[in-house]
Amino acid sequence: MIDLLVVLLAAVAAYLAVTRGVTTAQSASGGDPLLVAAPTAVAVAFALVVLWGYPYLLRLLSFGAARSRTAVLFLAVASAARSRTAATLPALILVPALTLSVYSALTLDALDAGQRAAAPGSGRGPTPRSASARA
Repeated sequence: MIDLLVVLLAAVAAYLAVTRGVTTAQSASGGDPLLVAAPTAVAVAFALVVLWGYPYLLRLLSFGAARSRTAVLFLAVASAARSRTAATLPALILVPALTLSVYSALTLDALDAGQRAAAPGSGRGPTPRSASARA
């Protein structure tokens, strides 16, 4: 029940962060706490979803592995399904890696949009001088 509440609060925080965006008034006053907490809340919610779904994914893989010709895949999946400590290790590795990649993609998109907005000819940034004005 608490896990579901955490996932729901993370979804609401992400939605509010996307719809409200960042304004200059928030930047001048030190920032919005929701924008700071939203990525962490989403990462924790994603970790909970991965931990919930991991046993079901292993069951699905075990059905496919049982039909394979080699026993190595079947034994590996069966061993991972039986070991509870090994079940959390992929989530602990996957969640920070995915969080960092999403953060990097969002930062790249924001920087690209800022550069396009400030580029000459966009009407929002500085305009270059013409050749006749320099002479």
